[in-house]
Amino acid sequence: MHPDDRCLQGILWSKTPNQPIITYELNTVTYGIASAPFLATRCLRQLIEDKTMNYPEAAKIKKDGFYIDDLITGTDDVDMALSLQRDLMEMLRKGGFTLRKCSSNHPAIPNLLPPEDVERRLLLSFGNEDVIKALGLLWNSTADKLIFCVQINQDTTPTKRSVLRAIALIYDPLGILSPIIIQCKMFMQQLWQIKIDWDNQLTTELKEHW
Repeated sequence: MHPDDRCLQGILWSKTPNQPIITYELNTVTYGIASAPFLATRCLRQLIEDKTMNYPEAAKIKKDGFYIDDLITGTDDVDMALSLQRDLMEMLRKGGFTLRKCSSNHPAIPNLLPPEDVERRLLLSFGNEDVIKALGLLWNSTADKLIFCVQINQDTTPTKRSVLRAIALIYDPLGILSPIIIQCKMFMQQLWQIKIDWDNQLTTELKEHW
């Protein structure tokens, strides 16, 4: 943060109610404050404007491919992918950003990158799938498919509260599951219309529908 702007990120702190309040100012854009997502995105956009002339292809990819701090993009051949990856890393580094955890659906690309830049954290517990997280989703890079994991406790009879909780937990920033989510929301609307209380168990018919 520029020294002139640090006063806008003030924190009041006291270890105990009896001790005097101390004022702190954050020197960096800190994850967790309300404005952090906007500030991070705004910094990225300014970097695009500043470096478009030097990295035209990377700037175009960066403008369209970022979602908060995740970048998802693609090319038609390995050489172009490696060139873009190199340009993106150089461009981001000039703005103080470090691009890490790279992955690809082409087996050759991770092997051609420095080991420290490659995503190695595989979630091996998801059935027989080797997956990594991308935009909150699970991605099997070998088969190049996205996997959605929705946990619904089928051991207990659902209530209106548990139905709403399950719907809210479906993370779908790309809108891929919209045809399914809209059916869930229509079911929730039905529960409102028949005026079921929050913690009353659903009837057998409604349970089977859910």
